[in-house]
Amino acid sequence: MVGIMGYWDRLSARPGDAPELKVSIEDGSPSFRIEVVRLICGDDGPSGPGFKTRSIASEVNGVHPGRRQAIAIGSYVHVPSVNAIRGEAITFAALVMPTWLGKRATQCIVSRQHRSSKGMALAIDPAGRGGLWLHDGTSEILVTCDVAMREGAWYLLVVSFDASVAKVRILQRPVGGGHRIEREAMEDRSFGLPMPSLPAGAATIAARHDPGAGIVAHFDGRIEAPAIFRGALEADQLARVVHPFEIDLPAIAGWDFSRHISSADVADVSGNDSHGRCINLPTRAVTGHAWHGATMDWRTRPDPFGAVWKKDVEPLLQSDLKGILEAKWVLEVLRTRYPDQFHPGQARTLQRRFRDWRARHGVEPEVFFEQVAAPGREAAIDFTHASDLGVTVAGDPFPHLLFEFVLSYSHWTWVAIAFGETFEALAASLQGALWALGGVPAVLRSDNLSAATHELKGSRGRDLTARFRAVLEHYGIRSSRITPGRAHENGVAEHAHRRLKSLVAQALLVRGDAAFDTVAAYDAFVQEVVAYWRNRPAAARVAEERPALRALPSAAIPSYTSYYPVVRRWSTIRVAHRTYSVPAQLMGHTVEARVHPDVVEVRYRHEVVQTMPRLRKEDAHRIDYRHVIGWLVRKPGAFARYRYREDLYPSITFRRAYDALVRTHGERADVEYLRILHLAATAGEARVAEVLAGVLDQVGGFDYVTVQAQVAPPMLTVPVIHIPAPDLTVYDALRAGAAA
Repeated sequence: MVGIMGYWDRLSARPGDAPELKVSIEDGSPSFRIEVVRLICGDDGPSGPGFKTRSIASEVNGVHPGRRQAIAIGSYVHVPSVNAIRGEAITFAALVMPTWLGKRATQCIVSRQHRSSKGMALAIDPAGRGGLWLHDGTSEILVTCDVAMREGAWYLLVVSFDASVAKVRILQRPVGGGHRIEREAMEDRSFGLPMPSLPAGAATIAARHDPGAGIVAHFDGRIEAPAIFRGALEADQLARVVHPFEIDLPAIAGWDFSRHISSADVADVSGNDSHGRCINLPTRAVTGHAWHGATMDWRTRPDPFGAVWKKDVEPLLQSDLKGILEAKWVLEVLRTRYPDQFHPGQARTLQRRFRDWRARHGVEPEVFFEQVAAPGREAAIDFTHASDLGVTVAGDPFPHLLFEFVLSYSHWTWVAIAFGETFEALAASLQGALWALGGVPAVLRSDNLSAATHELKGSRGRDLTARFRAVLEHYGIRSSRITPGRAHENGVAEHAHRRLKSLVAQALLVRGDAAFDTVAAYDAFVQEVVAYWRNRPAAARVAEERPALRALPSAAIPSYTSYYPVVRRWSTIRVAHRTYSVPAQLMGHTVEARVHPDVVEVRYRHEVVQTMPRLRKEDAHRIDYRHVIGWLVRKPGAFARYRYREDLYPSITFRRAYDALVRTHGERADVEYLRILHLAATAGEARVAEVLAGVLDQVGGFDYVTVQAQVAPPMLTVPVIHIPAPDLTVYDALRAGAAA
């Protein structure tokens, strides 16, 4: 066995070059020795002068650490970044032609696998049947149709997985001409593994990247138009699919191998920029499923639209002054006029002809003008949805937005988590950014945020709301807003959004998961990403910009909205079209409800009496059973048809307890449950829930008395204190001393 192997990265070098030596230690040694020599004679034959060298002093001479450099065999395409896949529904599709089914191994066509082993792939099983490979982090499964493919034949393979019903729908259709004799398969399969949620990360085409074994499950054959979509197809939709790129679902990625054929680049045509790179030089420029034998070289293939271009196609393009005409629509027109001359597989060719014609003769597109930012002049703000990051908090999905404040000159950034595009979130986030920055820019650039602007009835334009105008006037900032519908005019914020979400997604990938215990933990994680990746590189420019910023005012202004509702006879208040319960003692009184970005604070005579999470949806309600349970125990008949009855089950354990009481106590279940709920309000919800969990499956059932006996807190005993009679002689002595 060779102990060490190595090579230079170039055959020759001139003075000033920096050649690199690539070394792999094959015997497992932790280090190797380098010595630079001048070769005097390289003839080591027995009749020659012998191998002769002369040592040359060099800083690289000596012992260096090393390791074995493994080389993955087999070719594939590596895609560094693909958008997150949430555990709902997904569709994989590709045109494939297997060429080696005899190896009897699973072969992956396009795959996504996380370092936790969770992953999914469009695959072929060892018998040659197409389907879905899935790994939930613990176990894996390969669900396929019943029909095996044939080597050398083209197939349209589509797999659509709907996690809500745990069903996979598979289409395996022979394509490439009417002479095909293979059977079509369109089947539904059900199984028990859940669909894994995958954060944004790498994808692999023609193989699968296993976190332990590396690149495995290579596909032998040809692949055309692999694609991934968000959502699932119904049976009738699946039956109409003729090409992966024609699937009517939101695209996650779709790769067109006909682009950049002469390079190692693989283009994503979905618009999500998930471009790939060929590894180990897979063969390109091979014939596809629609090849008819007319040419043997992709560079000299005749134009199939040459005969109809001037007469049928170009007049349509010339009349398309808005650039709305699509190649697929025109191809259908041509197929109607010339049914024997055109087929669906030529859509990509026509799209490229459209692109090239418009580049030379099309309508002149809008020209954008790069702007030069001045220190201290402008900052840009906006909200962006961040739910696609796949973050969970305490095990639950965490839908949220990110507010971003960016200085146009230095790109110093401040980010806050928001739960809605509200005035309160906008005011709190903007002020948080300004005070963290320590200064005020002259201009604030934004789009027409609903939290900051309102529609003008006469002109149909938009203007600042009085409240947000007051915030800007407090800081002396001038508002600059974009034209409605032209997001590029707020390019600083839009570009910052894309970059921020990409950085957070990559940081989550390095972290290993997107699960956090609390919102505060997630916020701290985001702030670390912003500090390191955005503000650390901007430190020098922001130091240059700070002297140009205006001074802050003496104090911030409140970022909450006050309402003054009267507590109704249902022990509730209505605040901004949402219902909250409050203590019954306040019934009939006017209270102040301060609506903050994430909480509602209730005050009576300037004292805080309650703080609760802010409701997001209009007409939503939040009833705290502690506010009403005292009267419900006295009026148990009101429970059955109480409007907010579902709010009176604090957890699933209490809901299960009520259902169990209905089975064992019938109509008296309401009384028993309300008494248990009253016990939770007085003795502690957590303790009652713990006891309920233990008695739910108890033979013979349970009731309030059963639960109360286990929950009842220990009786407090009042200590007996014995106070002896006072000694009055001490007092007499004190008086006598004072008199003397």
